Amino acid sequence: MDPYIFFIIGGIAFIIFLLVALDLTRLIKKKSGDWQELAAEEDKETDPLMEVGNLGEGEYGEEEMPPARSEDITRINLPRQAEIFDHIITHTDWDGIISGALLKHFSPLAKVEVTSARGIRWALRALAKNPDKPHRLFITDVGIASESLADIEDALIDLQKAGVKIYWYDHHPWSNLSIDTAERDCADIIVNPKFRNAADIVFKRVTGEDDPYYAQLMRLIYNRTTEEEAEWGRNWRLLILATQSAPSFGDIVDLITKIAGNKSFSVSDKFKIKRMAEEEVIY
Repeated sequence: MDPYIFFIIGGIAFIIFLLVALDLTRLIKKKSGDWQELAAEEDKETDPLMEVGNLGEGEYGEEEMPPARSEDITRINLPRQAEIFDHIITHTDWDGIISGALLKHFSPLAKVEVTSARGIRWALRALAKNPDKPHRLFITDVGIASESLADIEDALIDLQKAGVKIYWYDHHPWSNLSIDTAERDCADIIVNPKFRNAADIVFKRVTGEDDPYYAQLMRLIYNRTTEEEAEWGRNWRLLILATQSAPSFGDIVDLITKIAGNKSFSVSDKFKIKRMAEEEVIY
């Protein structure tokens, strides 16, 4: 064999060996005491937010403000073919519902799942073990708890290796370790506490204004509906409040689907809206 060809083959084999070794080192380190020490140090620096609501920029001191990532958000061009199977994981609060509705309107055939910062590890683990994985996974308005980081990284690694493209958008502050860990396996991730809500990030990054309904949903979340949209916005607001007052993950998923499709209200929906309106008058 030509020595030059032998040299090239040897070089390629060495590069492959390094890549495999780095990946194994990452897995071993994550399971070892070194990872636990890093996590403990990171917790002392700043804890990731545990879904306590929308926080404004002014609630942090200069030293407490976590690093803003992708502050100037530009839209990414994502294909929307019907054969692309999408999965959406979002939170159960107002922001999570509208964020989920934006993504569901963007990808009408997507499966929607709701969870919390405490439950995201289980949602990701279940999805990673499911043989019927999506092509794309959108996660919005959900942060990472330090104690869940190892499980979440395991799931993200498995999903990424299975070919799932992961898009994670959140406005809550995360620890640096959580951001750096998730970044390795996400196709796109934006964690920026300077935004009032995750829906705004989704709107700017994914949906844009190609469809006027996206902007209409943003006016709904900011309570800035036009005069023509006033009744529409009031009814959806009341239905969201009614659904959240008796929380059921299934009901919230159904609600997100209805909002995404701007569907007509059912008899049950109208009853909930009327009841919630009467309670507002009383209180």
